[in-house]
Amino acid sequence: MWPMVAGVGPVLGEGVIGYFIDPTGVENAWEYRDGASWDNGVAQQRVDAPYRLRRDRPRVAVLTDGGVASSGEATVIAFRGAPGHALLRHADLRALDLYRELRDE
Repeated sequence: MWPMVAGVGPVLGEGVIGYFIDPTGVENAWEYRDGASWDNGVAQQRVDAPYRLRRDRPRVAVLTDGGVASSGEATVIAFRGAPGHALLRHADLRALDLYRELRDE
């Protein structure tokens, strides 16, 4: 998950993007900043030369279905609720009649 967060970090923007919460309710923040993904204040993965966006906070559509796991789940969580980002599930694509156009045949 950490390489994925570090890779998409410039698109997400800097700051807290998710949490791990233990059974007692203690929150461990994970974030992107300074070209790295962080877990509770400790850098987990650093990108040597993070790319610079032409425009801050671009609009993003994240497509997901039941096959998403591991780093993909962390990426979905990171984008969830972020301004200008939309999450589309497989069922959403069918409802929007986009499934046929986006499907890999």
